[in-house]
Amino acid sequence: MKRLMNSCEPRHKLQVKAIRRGIALSLTAITLLMLWRFYEPLIAALRWFSDLDAIVESIQRSGLWGPVILFLLIQVQLFVAFIPGHALVAASGYVYGAPLTIAIVSVSGVLGSQLAFLLARKYGRPLIYRLASKETIDKWDKIAGNRGPLFYFFMFVLPFVPSDMMCYVGGLGKISARRFFVANLIGRVWSATEVALIGSYGFHPPAVFWVLFALSLVALYVAWLIYDRSFPPTKHNQKD
Repeated sequence: MKRLMNSCEPRHKLQVKAIRRGIALSLTAITLLMLWRFYEPLIAALRWFSDLDAIVESIQRSGLWGPVILFLLIQVQLFVAFIPGHALVAASGYVYGAPLTIAIVSVSGVLGSQLAFLLARKYGRPLIYRLASKETIDKWDKIAGNRGPLFYFFMFVLPFVPSDMMCYVGGLGKISARRFFVANLIGRVWSATEVALIGSYGFHPPAVFWVLFALSLVALYVAWLIYDRSFPPTKHNQKD
């Protein structure tokens, strides 16, 4: 009986891996297909990313396809550093309001982040060093050490942190895809909510919003300092 169970277990693991690989390939294929389908409006939007008013105008001109283009652009900006993600989210909050923007940005951001994580996990440093700065990856790799999901949550919500690159760092480390997903989901929703609300107020939120926003940043920073001292990084990631 034990032999039968042991023989079935590897087969089950292979099936799970095959399913995960199929899902990843399907998501990649869908993303590439959508990028091809909306190539021209995406390029038109990219030309205006240096101007917040132009971003708003481009989204408004997109009509019913606006949310689809926003979904794709959020994913693309995870891999293309010059696209200002926060400006895009704020502009969307102004056009579509906070609830729809938060939903679109959160789903797209989580999917894109998990894809970046899985790419790093599967192909390692040779690929990642082509997609991002080697010095930046190595620097944050040492900061991350082998810390868990709470560390990556802080990386997604704290300002002045290359949160998109942290997806690669996570994939190069030892954190499981499931635990990274938890930090990814909560962090992306948190960040999307804050920025989308700024846009939904017409870029002029009331004073109470800024007070709460500032207090939340202070609380996050203090919590990060406590966490960093309580759980210092151990041996840094070694996945090739």
